[in-house]
Amino acid sequence: MPTVNPADLKKVWQVSADFEASNPGQSGSIGSTVYQSVCSPGANVVAVWYRASMLCVLEQMMPELLACWTHDGQLDDVVFEVASAVSDGENANGRCSRGTAV
Repeated sequence: MPTVNPADLKKVWQVSADFEASNPGQSGSIGSTVYQSVCSPGANVVAVWYRASMLCVLEQMMPELLACWTHDGQLDDVVFEVASAVSDGENANGRCSRGTAV
């Protein structure tokens, strides 16, 4: 997954968090144009959305892992900086590189 701008990641994460806060217990979706509107020009919106989604899952399923970097319900900027660049385990060829040479 390509790296993304941490500011874009934070904005997309905030859109999702705001949606969930406004619609507790309800499911729904947010259109890609909404995400695109908060990202910087030329951003890879799919990559930003993917990384934001992984953060949301982590926050919901294992909040204790982010507790040190969560204040007043908001994630610290360092979380977005790390999440914007962390590898997903694939190399440039799209092949898994965990534990094996490719």
